[in-house]
Amino acid sequence: YGNLTLNDVNGATTSASNTVNGTLTLTAGNFSIGANTLNLAGSTPISATTGTITANTTGATVNYSSAGAQTIFNTSYFNLSTSTSGTKTLSAAETILGTLTVGSGTTLSDGGFSLVANGSVSNAGTLSGTLTLSGGGSAHTLSGAGTYGNLILNDAQGATLGSATTIGGDLTLTSGALSTSGSNFALNVGGNWTNNGGSITGGTSTVT
Repeated sequence: YGNLTLNDVNGATTSASNTVNGTLTLTAGNFSIGANTLNLAGSTPISATTGTITANTTGATVNYSSAGAQTIFNTSYFNLSTSTSGTKTLSAAETILGTLTVGSGTTLSDGGFSLVANGSVSNAGTLSGTLTLSGGGSAHTLSGAGTYGNLILNDAQGATLGSATTIGGDLTLTSGALSTSGSNFALNVGGNWTNNGGSITGGTSTVT
């Protein structure tokens, strides 16, 4: 689609993955993407008055894919991803229920809001601000060669590195174990390292 407008109180549900290259305008009704992928490539990806979007169904993915800057619409996401290039910035606090994916060449900025991941994180780009790992049903996995700003682990389920990981800011371990020992991946922390009840399992990894 170029631009897509929903103006029907009965709403709409997608039956397959879709791409909106312009703006998805939600004038009235609920737009549900089901368990599909919605690619948003416009510079103004979503505009809403009284309309809403449901993107937190298990398996649902919203991918912000413009080559430039985008503002992430305030809604509940199951999977959230960024791709192509540019900075994608939160407009409100967000908790990602499934997987958070930051694509190569992109920056995901928290915009000063809380960003929480309940699931795993695949980061090939840059996470700017603070990411909290919390509320998981199992251990979080951190993969990808991207960088993090500040990282907080506050989950008894813990987290495991799936690749060498660089944290440019602070690492805070509040609850749960951060494990680097599975494949002995390196962990680089540029800021302060604070243990507030969490722990680290380092194996023979290099931690700097």
